[in-house]
Amino acid sequence: MGSTLQKAPRQQGLRPRRPLAVASTGDHCPVSGTWVAEGEEMRSQRFFEGNIMPPVQDASVVWRLAEAASPWHVLV
Repeated sequence: MGSTLQKAPRQQGLRPRRPLAVASTGDHCPVSGTWVAEGEEMRSQRFFEGNIMPPVQDASVVWRLAEAASPWHVLV
């Protein structure tokens, strides 16, 4: 007799969460897209992968990815 594997029940409507992209001032941008600095949520900036994340008003900040760039919008 062998053991039988059963599939876990599928949960409808749930998608796996992607890790949030975060970078600090001085880091290389990990993902091209629209980024927002903590404390500056009303203002966003676009960065390309590899750009150095800048300070805001001469202060180091943490940047959070608001929207990743579509591969169709990135020129090679």
